[in-house]
Amino acid sequence: MKKIALDYLLKNEQLHIDMLETMRHERNQLVFASDKGVLLFNETAKIYMLTTEDLNLGEELIRQHLKAGTGIVIHQRDLEPVVRKYFKVNERLECYQEIFPKTELMTLPGQLEIRAMTDTKKVCQYYSHDSDPEYIQEIIASGWMFGLYENETLAGFIGRHTDGSMGLLEILPEYKRKHYATYLLNYMCVQYQNRGWTAYSQVEIQNEASLHLHIKAGAIKSDTAIIWLM
Repeated sequence: MKKIALDYLLKNEQLHIDMLETMRHERNQLVFASDKGVLLFNETAKIYMLTTEDLNLGEELIRQHLKAGTGIVIHQRDLEPVVRKYFKVNERLECYQEIFPKTELMTLPGQLEIRAMTDTKKVCQYYSHDSDPEYIQEIIASGWMFGLYENETLAGFIGRHTDGSMGLLEILPEYKRKHYATYLLNYMCVQYQNRGWTAYSQVEIQNEASLHLHIKAGAIKSDTAIIWLM
């Protein structure tokens, strides 16, 4: 069944990079796979991941397997009404998949240093989106939250979400327009590459600043978006 799933997902690697990397590197359950679609469960993020152009199949899989209180990432917009038909949706995120090219580690100016972060409160204080301290602590405990320091003062940070994507990128206001986001993205990409992983992130479709940053970083954006429903 795994080969069937990979064959289906690789038909559009850009759109399915999250599912492919989940199968390759994350604890997961392959719930269903055929030449019409794939349903995965990412055990670390506790999220279902579904792709199918067949709405009847999609509805059957959603009805049979999705549980109340468990979210899902859908890879076709037409599946959203089906999810809402069976489950209450409290949060919705629509994102492009961004895949980064292989790169070399940048040399940092002398006043800058990147190192693992341990301060959950700092991340929660400065992260521009709502942040759950328990979630941030989980990422920090996994060793996947990195801070950029200018002369020993925190200037920004980046992390790896529990689903496997790069994210949680934030530059503190007084350090913006110094290209520090580029340093952090580059650093994280190299960490992924060193492990044989594909570096990718998910950017909300209305986040123009982040979309522009990814263009400058050379990332390749999916033609269509995925939708998180939780």
